[in-house]
Amino acid sequence: MVRGLLGKIVSRSLSVAGKWQQQQIRRLNIHEYQGAELMGKYGINVPKGVTVSSVDQIKKAIQDAFPNEKELVVKSQILAGGRGLGTFQSGLKGGVHIVKSEEVEDIAGKMLGQVLVTKQTGPQGKVVSKVYLCEKLSLVNEMYFAITLDRTTAGPIIIACRKGGTSIEDLAEKFPDMIIKVPIDVFKGITDEDAAKVVDGLAPKVA
Repeated sequence: MVRGLLGKIVSRSLSVAGKWQQQQIRRLNIHEYQGAELMGKYGINVPKGVTVSSVDQIKKAIQDAFPNEKELVVKSQILAGGRGLGTFQSGLKGGVHIVKSEEVEDIAGKMLGQVLVTKQTGPQGKVVSKVYLCEKLSLVNEMYFAITLDRTTAGPIIIACRKGGTSIEDLAEKFPDMIIKVPIDVFKGITDEDAAKVVDGLAPKVA
């Protein structure tokens, strides 16, 4: 089901991609919370979350969505990666925080309306207009998976790693042999062979 969904997304979103293009065009930019909503709509498990755009919305959001949660994850929403290791121009370190429920209003208030600078934003940073409040989950295993555009082939590519982390750049530096790259043919979509390569690469290695 997931493979079929990803294949449809790639085919529809990138049907115009090809070597004949003279200019790189990026047609789709969505925030983390929007991506989570899309995945949830198609049956993919995602952490429970809610967005807020003002401090006044926080208390009600917590009462309605997380009445029994002792800790929550507070995530700044900008169209750039590296948020967890970013720094706000105000001096606050990190665009992602795990805090006690009673501390959410304070930390979210310090993010909203502030400029977050990460490796991908450039020194000018980006303004945080929304904050994503998520349930805290205990991780048994963390992996990295993404579908992005490959400038070399002018088409989509799957990048994955059986080690999780804050950014693929850090993962590639620490675990270069673990990075899986599978180019996707836009006319065929994700094939069984492509999926098998990713699954084999993500499987734990037994000595």
